[in-house]
Amino acid sequence: AAETAARGMSIAASFSGTDGATSVKAELTGRVPILKDASGFREARRLLREVLGGAQALREELTRAGLVDRGTGMLTTGTRPFNVFARIAAGEMKQKGLEADQEALGPYADKFMICGNLPENDDHWDSEDPAWVGKASMSRRHRFLTFKNLHWSWFNALVFGVVPEAEGGVSLQAALKETEEMKAAALHYAKGREGWSSNVGLFFHVFGHCSVNSLHLHIVDLNHVGPTFKRLSFKNCPLDSIIKVLSEELVSSSSTALYQQARKSAQDLVDVASKASQAMTMMASGKTPATWPAVAGREVLGDIVALSVGGSPLSVERDTLLSAPKGSVLHRLGQGDSVEGEWRHDGHGRIYLDLPPRPFTRIIDHLRVIRKKDKRDRVMPPAPFGYEMDEVFELAEVLGVQGLFADLQRSIAARWCCGRRRYRPQDVAASAA
Repeated sequence: AAETAARGMSIAASFSGTDGATSVKAELTGRVPILKDASGFREARRLLREVLGGAQALREELTRAGLVDRGTGMLTTGTRPFNVFARIAAGEMKQKGLEADQEALGPYADKFMICGNLPENDDHWDSEDPAWVGKASMSRRHRFLTFKNLHWSWFNALVFGVVPEAEGGVSLQAALKETEEMKAAALHYAKGREGWSSNVGLFFHVFGHCSVNSLHLHIVDLNHVGPTFKRLSFKNCPLDSIIKVLSEELVSSSSTALYQQARKSAQDLVDVASKASQAMTMMASGKTPATWPAVAGREVLGDIVALSVGGSPLSVERDTLLSAPKGSVLHRLGQGDSVEGEWRHDGHGRIYLDLPPRPFTRIIDHLRVIRKKDKRDRVMPPAPFGYEMDEVFELAEVLGVQGLFADLQRSIAARWCCGRRRYRPQDVAASAA
């Protein structure tokens, strides 16, 4: 709060605007002398945000004028300054004869209040006397709707959705919802009051053109307007114009947020692609998985491990490799562990294993089947009996997974114990030696 006040004071102290204007209010009036439609309201909001120092500068101006409490951000309700609608909303001041008007708000009475003009101003609504034109009520039937919430972020339509939520304000979406509820409350009131026509006008006087610095929505029976209505037409901004601009800003902010989110997502994809390319370059250079950047681990390869076995490509689920006995080559492949120089990578980034592809594939297929079947179920041998089975057994020893086939080897040994001795390549090597 102290930082916000300091920024506001700095802006206010150095303010010098159009035709020597020394306040946000005077500058808005000078730059937007006619504010009676969405175009004028849109420009006033733009000026406040982009030129005049934003909500902080305006709050400081109101605070210095005694209209806003510096500590709480609430509108003051004392007599100096005399902020009539704030006093009525706070219960500090009561208007006689408006009890039925308040009751006519029905379900909106807890949030809003109906206020009236001075009796003499109502009496002279149709007077063309210069002393009353611009001062009298705008119509035979003219009331005001004010908000019981006295936080300064609701003091005028100019700041609806502009004050940061961290400083007690509300989002654009919430501001739009409340504004639409003000419309519903005002129309509900007019419909329930005897004598009012269905031709009801709802107007705000935007800051810079307002005479009272607390929220008051003009409710005017347009079938019975007087000279003052015409005199003030340059600043009667329809509530529907306020709603239109707030809706535009909400759509624009939502589109901006979506664009920024999409831009960030696109940048994230570019970053991932760049890291993946770096990883593949490192793999092609022969570096081991232990030296890959983080993105080249599970983030890129996911649950599939790409291998090149003796030049034959083979893809296998990481969990299949991890189902192999711990400490085995296959299990370490699944973990991504290696010793420097233990294996290399081919030109496509696959882990290259200089091993015979046929028995290797049979072992992998055997692991796949074991993973999918119940442990109590019988699993078929990984290869036909004979030389092809011997290849599987030999490679299993190299890979450290011979335990997978221990029962099968014992069964084969029992079957051939009285027959011809099975072919073993290592026996040939031993006899040659």
